[in-house]
Amino acid sequence: MTGNPFKAHVAGSSLWTLAFDVEPAWADFFAESLSDDCLSLSTLTPDEPEPRRMELLLEQKPDLSLWKQKLAPLFAAVDAVVPELSLMEVHDRNWLLEVQASFKPIHAGRFWVHGSHVEEVPPGDVLPICVDAGLAFGSGEHGTTHGCLMALDWIANGHLDIPDGNWMDVGTGSGVLAMAMGRLQPQDATIVATDIDPTAVQVAEENFALNGISGIHAIEADGLDHPAIKRYAPYAVITANILAQPLVQLAPDIAKARAKDGIVILSGLLTAQEPMVLPAYEAQGMKLKHAFRRDNWSALILA
Repeated sequence: MTGNPFKAHVAGSSLWTLAFDVEPAWADFFAESLSDDCLSLSTLTPDEPEPRRMELLLEQKPDLSLWKQKLAPLFAAVDAVVPELSLMEVHDRNWLLEVQASFKPIHAGRFWVHGSHVEEVPPGDVLPICVDAGLAFGSGEHGTTHGCLMALDWIANGHLDIPDGNWMDVGTGSGVLAMAMGRLQPQDATIVATDIDPTAVQVAEENFALNGISGIHAIEADGLDHPAIKRYAPYAVITANILAQPLVQLAPDIAKARAKDGIVILSGLLTAQEPMVLPAYEAQGMKLKHAFRRDNWSALILA
């Protein structure tokens, strides 16, 4: 899932909190959907079962009109309108270091996602990926990213035959899934990582270098109709960790980019949205082979 438009925070400088109310039943949905778009997110629970106060910690003073546009699809998904947004400046505190220090390493199959403040890799068959929380675009803790990592490890362990061809991560964000592909070292395969956000592409490239993973081509693209994406097609494995509606819209293009018998991993959708997404891919000749579900989010493996 793509992340926020904010730059890395300067230690000791001011930050901002953006707050709004959501109904209790949808608090987890909003928290998961927005966790990649801020340094940190907290949900304040009142004494009564009334709307929950969500507070997002941001690196720059946000444009409220842009945030209303960003929140509109989420509130539309729960048949609600965007509520009043409140803004408050937070002064002189090294929030970035605090957020990074609170980011505990995440295990997903053999993958071990950790921040740069963690130096010791655990023993055993571990595939480490270093990415800092709070630098935008996700660090692997989101239920959808975790599910995709589990799915990649699952197919790499021989549960499905992987055809020859290159691999692609659509909506790469911080590049976690593309780096996971790189750690699996698919033989003679080029890895393509795409994102609509140019800042995400820059962050992903920095993370590829930080992890010493070569052979990944980061491409700024809206959809799959890009010459570089077509150049490396067809793709043996495609991950798309975005949102349910874009997944439906992209189904024909993903099918076209997919190699014969290629594997597609879809995420960014709630488990309740599976009946909306799956038919679009079944219509393209794919079948559900396995699913990982966590915190009401799904990662679907199709072939």
